[in-house]
Amino acid sequence: MNEKLKNIKMEYSGLVSKMKADKADCVVITTTAQWTIPLLKEIERQAWKVNRIVGMASANLTLLAQLGGSAAEGVYITYNHLPEDVDEEPMISYRKNLEKYGEGAKPSMYNLTGYMLSQMTAQGLQQIGRDVTREKLIDKYETWKDYDSGWLGKVTLGPDDHVAGEAQYMIQMVNGKGKILDRVSIRQITKDCR
Repeated sequence: MNEKLKNIKMEYSGLVSKMKADKADCVVITTTAQWTIPLLKEIERQAWKVNRIVGMASANLTLLAQLGGSAAEGVYITYNHLPEDVDEEPMISYRKNLEKYGEGAKPSMYNLTGYMLSQMTAQGLQQIGRDVTREKLIDKYETWKDYDSGWLGKVTLGPDDHVAGEAQYMIQMVNGKGKILDRVSIRQITKDCR
């Protein structure tokens, strides 16, 4: 069963009732957080015990925890990078730098992406030295093989390979925090799908 969210008022009682009556095994939500949170809350309001999977588009763990509250508890989330609230490097450094320089900004996948991409850019620039050109930077990146980015997992790039991030994380919201359940290789998933 495939249902599109058409209701701009975000009133989902009818949709959830229909899915519940159809005995759906799982609800996969691939919308932005502004649509996801009301849908999760309606599922909770109707006391429907169904597996819920939230895709990367709305998988901001901070927003899900803060705005979703108990409705987000137990939700499975797919993430293409290490979650921002994990207590390991490079997330610890990211949060410390955000606190120091972020003028009150809270950790989120949005500022994490900017921070980590700037770290990778700086590393690429350091590797090519002072004579910087766009072409040299691209050439340098395309030599990265199993480069440990720390947040995307191993990064491999080449002239015909710009996938970059290797990891896909399966996370579950437990006590308002993202708990990593598994990490899989994107390359392995795509290989298995051929």
